[in-house]
Amino acid sequence: MHKIRVAFGQEVISADRVSLHLASSLDVSVDSQAFERACDRGDLETAAALYRSDFPAGFALVDSPEFEEWTFFKREALRSRLMQVLTRLTKAAILAAEPRAAVAHATRLVGLDPLSESAHRQLISAHLAAGDRSAAERQLGSCTRILQEELGVPPDAATIALMEEQRQSAEPRVPLTRYVAAVDGVHIAFQTAGSGSVDIVVVPGFVSHIECVWIASALRIGRLIPFDRRGVGLSDRIGARPTVEATGEDILAVLNAVGSRKALLAGASEGGPGCIRFAVDHPDRLVGLVLWGSLAKGSREPDYPYALSNEQYDLWYKRLVKQWGGPAEISTFAPSLVGDRQAESWWAGLLRAASSPGAVRGVLEALRDTDVRYLLPKTR
Repeated sequence: MHKIRVAFGQEVISADRVSLHLASSLDVSVDSQAFERACDRGDLETAAALYRSDFPAGFALVDSPEFEEWTFFKREALRSRLMQVLTRLTKAAILAAEPRAAVAHATRLVGLDPLSESAHRQLISAHLAAGDRSAAERQLGSCTRILQEELGVPPDAATIALMEEQRQSAEPRVPLTRYVAAVDGVHIAFQTAGSGSVDIVVVPGFVSHIECVWIASALRIGRLIPFDRRGVGLSDRIGARPTVEATGEDILAVLNAVGSRKALLAGASEGGPGCIRFAVDHPDRLVGLVLWGSLAKGSREPDYPYALSNEQYDLWYKRLVKQWGGPAEISTFAPSLVGDRQAESWWAGLLRAASSPGAVRGVLEALRDTDVRYLLPKTR
């Protein structure tokens, strides 16, 4: 720090007890920060143009494991944000009848993650929108070959059927995905489907991608409103742990965006604590609360023996990340489907679409440290 100060003749780096950052008085531009700001304000074209190589291109400290670990997770978080940007740009270009732009964005998306079946579907759709069926068929063949060679699985039936469905109908297979900005500017992806007297808001766990999990069916008991929590699926990556308070604010933003005055709130897994927070803060906006496979505390305590200990949690998390890209932990989540190649292929594709090893870290650490037991007496 002293040598840097002497070399530049001014205060270049500000420091506190936990972090270092460039001094606010400096007139400098940092491309990764400009990229994140462009993502935050929804300037997707600028964000895509700013991202020219992975963070921190050409620089490493091989004798510092802590630095290398930090750069790994920072790089993964930035790559995840770029994938979200390219996905949104592709969809917007198709809707705007600009198929050449859609093909360009989707091609880059596939290049970032060749194992992402969702990315291949984006590119197939872009080629079809451009009227190039032969290119779409070649892309389907490439997707099939890569999944077979790398993972030993066939493509999902939805991928194979995509071209036939598009030939038969110009209507999208899934409801239109829209975005709403929460109070802190984070964009939350949501959909609406069906009709009825009750609004049903679905708050997912850490594995979520509202377009990949969709199963088209008529819903007449109410209007279904699924959304991706911040940090996963099609919503913004945030580079920080998503708190239960933030989840509560995101639920409120989605309700307001769809004009819902009261809703039935359904929370699965670690989506549950955020629902509990919302139920305490906004009971007037709910007609009911449903929690499934959820919890009040993310880790074990003597008076809460229903969760994993911190040590068990860390071992499980490391195993999950190591297997990411394939059907990670399907034996935990769906043991009866182990060996079912179609189910394993679908699960692996959903994981890759939902997040990345680096981006999911903060989400899972937030779950481990969650504790809303103090809110339970206030929940009716």
